[in-house]
Amino acid sequence: MNSEDSERARFVDAHWATLVQKVIMVMPIADELRSAGMLEWEPYCKIKAADINQEKMREFYEVLHSGGDKVKSAFYSSLEKHEQPLFRSLGSIAETAEDLLKSLNKYKKWIQMEYEYVSEYNSLPGEYVLLSERYTQPLIITRHREKREREEEMCSVGESFQQLLTSRNNADKGSSVLDALFSADNKGVDPSAVILQGNSGHGKTFTAQKIMLDWASGNLSREEFDCLFHMKCKELNHISGEQSLAELLSYNSSLTSAQISQLLQKSPEKVLILIDGFDELRFSYNDTSNMPKLRHFSEKAPTEASLKALLRGHILSESFLLATTRSTATKTLGGLLKHPHRFTEIIGFSEREVEEYFKRFFQGEELFRSAFECVKANETLITACSIPVICWIICTVMRERFSDGADATSGLETTTSIYIDFVSTLLEHHCQGLSQSVLTLLRSLGQLAEKGMLKKQVLFEERSVQETVSGSPFLCKFLLKRRIHQETMFSFMHLSFQEFFTALYYISLDEREFLDKLTERFHSQTQSYLALYLDKNFPLKYGHPEPHFLPVIQFLCGLSNKEVSSTLEETHNLSVPSFVQAQLEEWILHVSTNSDYNYLPFILHCLYELHEKEFVQKAMEAWQELDMSWDQLSRTDCWALLYCLDCCPHFRSLKINFAAEELKMLQPVLCRTPKLELTVQNFSDTDVTNLLSALGEGKHLRELKLNSSCLSDQSVLQVLNALNKQKSVGGLQIVVKSISADTALILTDFLQSKLKWEEISLKTNDAESLCSSLRLFSFEEKLVLNVVRWCSSPQNEPSLSEIILKCPRSEASSINVKSFLQAFHSVNCITEQSADFDRQVDALLFQLPSVSGLSAINLSVPLLTETWASRILFLVESCPRLAVISFHAGLWGSEGGQWLTGLLMEEGIKLLKESAKRPECIVNIRGFRCSKSSDRCTRHTEQIEELSCNLRVTIEFCGEKCTEDINSAIHKYKRLICSEYQYVTEYNSLPGEHVLLSERFTQPLILKKHRDPKEREEEICSSGESFQQVLSSRSSEDSVHLNSLFDPDGYGISPRAVILQGNSGNGKTFTVQKSMMDWASGDLYKERFDIVFHLKCKEINRILGKNSLAEILSYSCSLTSDQISQILQQSPEKVLFIIDGFDELRLTEGIYHTSPNTDLLQKASPVAILCDLLRGRILPESFLLVTSRSTATVTLSDLLKGPQRFSEIIGFSQKGVEEYFQKFFQNEELFRKAYTFVKANETLITACSIPVICWIICTTIQERFKTGADITRGLETTTSIYVDFVCTLLEHHCQGLSQSVPTLLRSLGQLAERGMLEEQVLLDEKSVNETVLDPACSPFLCKFLFKRRIHQETMFSFMHLSFQEFFTALYYVLLDEEESQRKLTVHCCFSYGLSSFAAVVQFAFGLLNKDVRDTLGKKHGLFIHPNTQAYLKKIILTKIQEETYDSDTICFWIHCLYELHEEDFVKKAMESTPHITLYGPFILRRIDCWALLYCSLCCECIEELTLHACRLTSEKLSIILPALCKFKNLG
Repeated sequence: MNSEDSERARFVDAHWATLVQKVIMVMPIADELRSAGMLEWEPYCKIKAADINQEKMREFYEVLHSGGDKVKSAFYSSLEKHEQPLFRSLGSIAETAEDLLKSLNKYKKWIQMEYEYVSEYNSLPGEYVLLSERYTQPLIITRHREKREREEEMCSVGESFQQLLTSRNNADKGSSVLDALFSADNKGVDPSAVILQGNSGHGKTFTAQKIMLDWASGNLSREEFDCLFHMKCKELNHISGEQSLAELLSYNSSLTSAQISQLLQKSPEKVLILIDGFDELRFSYNDTSNMPKLRHFSEKAPTEASLKALLRGHILSESFLLATTRSTATKTLGGLLKHPHRFTEIIGFSEREVEEYFKRFFQGEELFRSAFECVKANETLITACSIPVICWIICTVMRERFSDGADATSGLETTTSIYIDFVSTLLEHHCQGLSQSVLTLLRSLGQLAEKGMLKKQVLFEERSVQETVSGSPFLCKFLLKRRIHQETMFSFMHLSFQEFFTALYYISLDEREFLDKLTERFHSQTQSYLALYLDKNFPLKYGHPEPHFLPVIQFLCGLSNKEVSSTLEETHNLSVPSFVQAQLEEWILHVSTNSDYNYLPFILHCLYELHEKEFVQKAMEAWQELDMSWDQLSRTDCWALLYCLDCCPHFRSLKINFAAEELKMLQPVLCRTPKLELTVQNFSDTDVTNLLSALGEGKHLRELKLNSSCLSDQSVLQVLNALNKQKSVGGLQIVVKSISADTALILTDFLQSKLKWEEISLKTNDAESLCSSLRLFSFEEKLVLNVVRWCSSPQNEPSLSEIILKCPRSEASSINVKSFLQAFHSVNCITEQSADFDRQVDALLFQLPSVSGLSAINLSVPLLTETWASRILFLVESCPRLAVISFHAGLWGSEGGQWLTGLLMEEGIKLLKESAKRPECIVNIRGFRCSKSSDRCTRHTEQIEELSCNLRVTIEFCGEKCTEDINSAIHKYKRLICSEYQYVTEYNSLPGEHVLLSERFTQPLILKKHRDPKEREEEICSSGESFQQVLSSRSSEDSVHLNSLFDPDGYGISPRAVILQGNSGNGKTFTVQKSMMDWASGDLYKERFDIVFHLKCKEINRILGKNSLAEILSYSCSLTSDQISQILQQSPEKVLFIIDGFDELRLTEGIYHTSPNTDLLQKASPVAILCDLLRGRILPESFLLVTSRSTATVTLSDLLKGPQRFSEIIGFSQKGVEEYFQKFFQNEELFRKAYTFVKANETLITACSIPVICWIICTTIQERFKTGADITRGLETTTSIYVDFVCTLLEHHCQGLSQSVPTLLRSLGQLAERGMLEEQVLLDEKSVNETVLDPACSPFLCKFLFKRRIHQETMFSFMHLSFQEFFTALYYVLLDEEESQRKLTVHCCFSYGLSSFAAVVQFAFGLLNKDVRDTLGKKHGLFIHPNTQAYLKKIILTKIQEETYDSDTICFWIHCLYELHEEDFVKKAMESTPHITLYGPFILRRIDCWALLYCSLCCECIEELTLHACRLTSEKLSIILPALCKFKNLG
């Protein structure tokens, strides 16, 4: 194709509308094209058959369109030959292109003039502003958000909301909007159409206008668009009659429809059409049967038909579309739009865009900064500012206040007023064509909002919305994926709007309904005794509103404001009843009178929103003292506080925490308040003047904290001088630039003053400072001087980290602070290896005897060496009034936030022990004791706690007496636990074999509640994916981690005893072992329990004679009974006993009648002692964690002290199974092979929720890997895994059985069969007891309690339905020949896609496998009658040869052969069937492929395999690929 063909083709396209109407010589042109081979016979006949020339030309269009530029070029040549007059009137190609370019440039200039300006909602006629002064590019995301993300955005405010917005934004802010919208996705696909969704007021139209202006101005970075057109849907609604698309585009353009046609024909692939406001179109979207089928943009049709043809790509299919819409019409638009199309959404402004918007709006740094900082401080407003129209409202209101000379703080007035303006704006400008009155709309929105508030939901289902509201700009609509369906949901723009509309709804109610609703919210926790104290006139008065309803109450206060209520009445005829304000004011007065500090910040904001000066004064005077020091006040809090205290000029006492930048604002309030306690954040030298002005003179300054500051000595002096002017001072805490000699002199002078003070604390991060921290404080009439040097890095480790002196306050003048600090600094400027070190230390310590009345010294040094021990002895002897000297081996880390442990060397301890000391002086040393001598100690401080040669100790010396505390023994105990518990012995371990616990333990799911029958049945009956979903739902709702087992519940109650229930093989003992390891390693219960003891009930059964609790505990730990007694008496509330395997404890009936043992040292039988510990008779303050099977839980609960908590290990989720396999194999390739194979088997992946089955499967596969066997033969059969599981539990979890194994298995089988026949998985206690002797001793049954009306009911179940099916099959094959065959015959004649006994039959064939039979026979003496084996094999040969079965049945018999796993017989069965045919809707699973693979590989040759519509994926094909060569024919 050459360029001449292209030019000619564009000419034909550009003038097609004219050609259709005016070409006369249609047939000569058609004949010529027919002769040239460019017109087929069938279209030629259609052209010839048409009655008139116009119809003939329309038929011609199909030929030209499908033939492309070459056919159009031939048509052009023939047209030039046969229609010369018409051809000349249309002009030459070159002339058309030149004129078109001029027209396009004129169009761009017109766009620039029209789109450069915008009219605002409040613009007067002729008023406008530049678009550049208003438009800020919003955040745009290019994906649908999930339900969770929507809820997060709806419910977050302030900083957390900003973080969410920033994380959501995935459009490049540096690029243009079009780049963000039309760039290729991660699969390289460029969209031809884009949906730009945005809620009302989010800037969709401004964005469209900005795109048009940027294109016309040449500012678009994308060059692929030669021409842009802008269609405004609001205007399209007013166009009547039939119009072509070109004519529709001309309505908002300086181009004529003819010029537009030429542009569209020239290069449609370079055209972008913006369709703005799709949601405003008044079209019918359902009935399209009467719509004309348009094929060209020149064809005339109703506006709706032309627009739909464009959207669907029926015309201008090569062009690009950008359609903006509200969320309410997105689904409709998506159904119309051509592909590939992309969904994008404007989510508004982040804080960065809000700041940019304010800057553009105010065009002046001072006004912008005042306004933005004002809004930024208000969490609700800065969050609402994510909506661009709210930015405009706030800026407009504030500009008006600035123009009137008002202060910024008065500019916003109240949050409620902004929300009222927002609602009014949307009602006026975004609610055209409402089908209901404004009052009706607001009331229905309020009802919906309240419904959500009551249910604590922010997302609403479509049905509930449609029942309440019909069409609204205040609601957002979005689609979510739910399984295989879409779900439509709605929400308000943000939770704050939902809260606002709830408040708006409440003021529309009559008084009785209003009070009923609010009373319920204020008294939700006290309904049962409400009548006793409810004030009938003011029912809210004594209430405590629900926390999530507080913003609603705040909005109600704002709506009660006179100006706001007047605005509502004027604009929307909605009045606020007087009873609303009266009720709220009475509640506020009650809270204030009772000084309920829980509500203080909230009350201030309510008063601020109410903005009624007289009432505010009345409320504030009820508070005796305002304490708001626990959290830093935001600027909005400060405004509310300032406003409220301005209304109350005689306030007495204030405790607040605020930023230094608020000092100037709060200065008038602080100046006149006589009692102050201030915490000032981010304080600097520049804030000192404001602070001094605020403090004034003659105050009681209880505390002054200047945090995050960096003050100079001059500023410190000014602050101390200001303190001297006060009546009293509590504490002063300052961060300074440096603590220098001048600082020391300033403090010395201050110490001479007569002012009463309690503490002065200085801190600095300056490495050159004399010290890092200096504290002077009073304690028990003593003056304490505390000097610290922090360790900034291991290379700058101080030689003396801390020294504390205590002396009488009256002797403060005897401390030369400057000299003392300089000596302290000199010691830390050199290392202990320095030749001058001893002299510098002596210079410091020799100052101490001169301190009059020095009674206590604390030293913190990295190492207690022999030299430091001699210095301690020097101080003992040289300071005659010294009563205590404490030495801590260690130093303070950076900024004093971490204590770095040091060492006590044996030489130093020995010297202190052997030297004579004054008996009146106690010496305490604390640290890690190193058993090595100084010359052999490595002294690596970062490894001190890990090294086995170190032991934490506290040693006290008093005269000749030396006492070492118990901590060292506990530390040794922990080390031994870490050593012993890090390994586990497995069921198949040979002597001396073990594996690391970390290679086997995976955290199981632990639930903290009892499950009801429905939940139990769901778990027992589901498998595969549905089972995982059930487990995941349990995990997300009610799961608990080991570290939170003892946490308080919803009522704030912490349990003293926790029951950890779990079935056999579910990992109770491993969980206990992991808990012990983690505690000993410091990873679990570090702060809660000082010591944890592990008692194994199996071992307690073997302890003979009478023993005390301490003696029993000493059997299982390294501590002596004396040490244990000391520990238990010292802090019993910090002791945890883990009692493992309560179900194994041999309790006798007499145990309940023995006399109680309450003494820790009292001796009795071990079982009796343990029971008294459980009951809380011994050590009631201690904590218990007791593991048990479900069969003993009731007995345990009756024995156990309270408060107690029930928890249950329910096993592994699929994620836990995957983690277990990964840890087991320690090799990515082996792990992936094994896990993928198991995951494909629904029965096995479900059974893998039981940890011991995970171990069995992994062990089996690992063995096959070692022998080099193929994994397909590695697992062998599902039945073999279940047999191994049963054998494992019989061998390791069935001690003390009162019956033989065959008897137990037979009774379990009878019980299982009964459940199968009655289709029950939950079995009542009576039927279980009738069938199974002593069911409590069976590890295969689970026992649990249910509530039934006012009673408890005991029920049993197997671990899962698959185990019930297995035991049924085992029961059948172990019966005598006749009975076995009778039962199996019944269940082998059914449709296997439907039968509940299909799995039973499958297990029966698995039990015929030779290896399985050998295992059962050798281990437990179980034998299957040979005739039963022969009978089952005969059945399968008969069934598999029948050709009438559906795919499910054929696949079932293949699985039976796989479970049988006898190659010779499988070969015989497979080759006896002529062909295997599997067809849809049957879905071939991966496990089916493995079974088919095995059965096929057993054969030499099979006739035919047909797989039709079975969803055979490449993965499944790869599984059966090795077997395909066995089939003669494949289909």
